[in-house]
Amino acid sequence: MAASAPARSHTGATTLLDKLPAELLALIFTFGATLPANATRHILADDASVRQIVSPCQTFDFRLPLIVSAVCRRWRDVALNHQSLWSKIYITNRDVADVEDISAPPCARFPIVSEYLRRAGKYAPLDILIDSREPSCSGTGLGHPIPFTAERQSASACIHRLTSERISEVLRLLLPRLRRWRSFAFVTDQFEPMTSAVRNLAPDTPSSLIPHATGGTLAPLLEQLAFIYDSNASYTLPYRLTSPFDKGNSKPLPFGIRRDHAGSTTNTPRLRHLTLSGIHVDWARLPDMLPSPSQKDPRAGLRSLEISCHWVDHRPSAQDWYRILGQCPRLTSLAVRRSGVYELVEHTSEARVRELLKEPVPLPRLADLRLEYTKAADALFLVQALDAPHVRALDLRNAHPPYSSDAPTADLLDCLAGVSPGARGALPEGQGLFPLVKTMRLHDIQVGRASFERLFASSPLVQSLALSRTPDAALHALHMAGRPPRATMHCPSLQELRVYGGDEVADVLVEEILAERSPEGLLPSPIEFGLDVRSGEVESAILGDVDAQVDLGEVDIALGSYTLRLMPDDIFRILSEACAAGLSAIANAA
Repeated sequence: MAASAPARSHTGATTLLDKLPAELLALIFTFGATLPANATRHILADDASVRQIVSPCQTFDFRLPLIVSAVCRRWRDVALNHQSLWSKIYITNRDVADVEDISAPPCARFPIVSEYLRRAGKYAPLDILIDSREPSCSGTGLGHPIPFTAERQSASACIHRLTSERISEVLRLLLPRLRRWRSFAFVTDQFEPMTSAVRNLAPDTPSSLIPHATGGTLAPLLEQLAFIYDSNASYTLPYRLTSPFDKGNSKPLPFGIRRDHAGSTTNTPRLRHLTLSGIHVDWARLPDMLPSPSQKDPRAGLRSLEISCHWVDHRPSAQDWYRILGQCPRLTSLAVRRSGVYELVEHTSEARVRELLKEPVPLPRLADLRLEYTKAADALFLVQALDAPHVRALDLRNAHPPYSSDAPTADLLDCLAGVSPGARGALPEGQGLFPLVKTMRLHDIQVGRASFERLFASSPLVQSLALSRTPDAALHALHMAGRPPRATMHCPSLQELRVYGGDEVADVLVEEILAERSPEGLLPSPIEFGLDVRSGEVESAILGDVDAQVDLGEVDIALGSYTLRLMPDDIFRILSEACAAGLSAIANAA
């Protein structure tokens, strides 16, 4: 990008930003458009600890490129010549234009998307997020960077405009640039759009929109892929209800498998992060879609995997789990939420779990393990199917406490503690499955004090412990009262204790635990002692976009045939924050 001469403001004075080279000004725009961590758009947020970032589009402020390109001619030239400012394509229901002509091309139905693609040029890698949830849940997308007011959100505005037909249309706009896709995420709260998207992206289905003439690898740059069906229906439907994705016997696999003289080859060789939540794919073929780790390329292979929220009839089999995990030896993060093993749908005994177990899959780099189960047998199978001694963070959640008995959950905790079912009378002599865990979160784990004691005794390095809706037995397990005089303190490295949903009894126990861990035997303040204790309900979820000023439409910014309306105060605030953030990022990098 060539540096341009400093421009003058409308008053004739030259500002500091006017003197900056175009390259540096472009960097300021780029850093300024990156949202801070507390302002990102979260997806599927049950609580603060599991808010998901599945796309770079969630951390990008789409207002900034539009605003800076309307400030002055020089800024506009810099913004339009900096293609990466336009390479994040965030599409929601609000981006569907009202076009009466049913034969209108996709570019007419999605004019903003089409314009962003044009400004992104021919070479910039593309990050794409399609959020077809109803407007109250989804983000604001490209078309409306400022959320609607309550008055403007009429009944018609809440209709799902990203129907299956519209999904196919927008994919026709995007797929010619498939080889430039760096990330793709699709989020929906309806069955049909998800079915349409998955089948459109599966090369071996009749409804596929994948270009057949591309040749070679379909998505050579794709690093991040997420399909998320955002609905509680996936785990509250009747027990044996058939999945709404059952339409024929075909099992779609997004991007499929490329076959050549050497056999099956992945179409996504750079894939690093995969999220499959609430959708059914061909589990048996999924390992062939995943990139193979290469000794020549240390970056090859999956780093994070989430498989979540599946109907009981469409969960991976035990064999599928072993093959999927075996294809990911460099995995650092694994999350299995409200999913599990097909063979354990009806038979959940510990004996049945043992029948399905084989040699554990070695995952030496796995550091973050999150398991949210509806039946403890699923989690019991998964923790024993892994050989992951270097896990540092363990998040264990019981999703259906009313239907879970103590026995299977006790089996799970004893397995984690390295205790066999026949030896529950004593604390573990050896180490647990994950002896290096430093961060542990337990949610709705309904077992007795003895089970918690065995788990905590096997976790001597835990520094941060969060207890959410757990019985007081968990706090009693940390308490020295009632134990032999020379008994070893559980979790001696504990520095942070968080209790969510605690009662008065829990408050008293926390105070006594603090006193026990004080060198003077007195109750210190949490700050002095370094033990952070917080009681209260789990904080509510953040869905959709961040809070913003009400749009009164005082300033118009044109984007092709579309007009963006913002308040002057919003524009000044956005520009000020962006420039400050950009300059700070550049200074820190230097």
